[in-house]
Amino acid sequence: MFGGGGKATPLPNLYHFYNYAVDYILSVRDMELARYACQVDINNLWEEGKPDGGERVETLRAYLSNERSLVKAANELFIHRNTLVYRVNKILETLLCDLDDSYTREYMQLSIRVLRLYYMINNK
Repeated sequence: MFGGGGKATPLPNLYHFYNYAVDYILSVRDMELARYACQVDINNLWEEGKPDGGERVETLRAYLSNERSLVKAANELFIHRNTLVYRVNKILETLLCDLDDSYTREYMQLSIRVLRLYYMINNK
């Protein structure tokens, strides 16, 4: 782990689950396991708005599915653009991740779909 001079060397077989989460969710057959693999920010937002995830999850879903276009997302949600800007800014304040990363956006969108399906199947 530590080489000469006190420098840390990466472990060759150490992987971060985050980098494989989308593949894992798509390959796992158990919805319970898929639910636990969902992106942490989405899980947190979902818990606030149970049972359907609430307004914040729906706002983020529309924002992400419209490639972060405020105009398109506002039209989809049938709300004023400024209302959407306010909601998105409030959501962004709570997020731990970076929405500029395409993998993160994909992971978040998939997580929303998994949670919707999980709670629909389990009537929670």
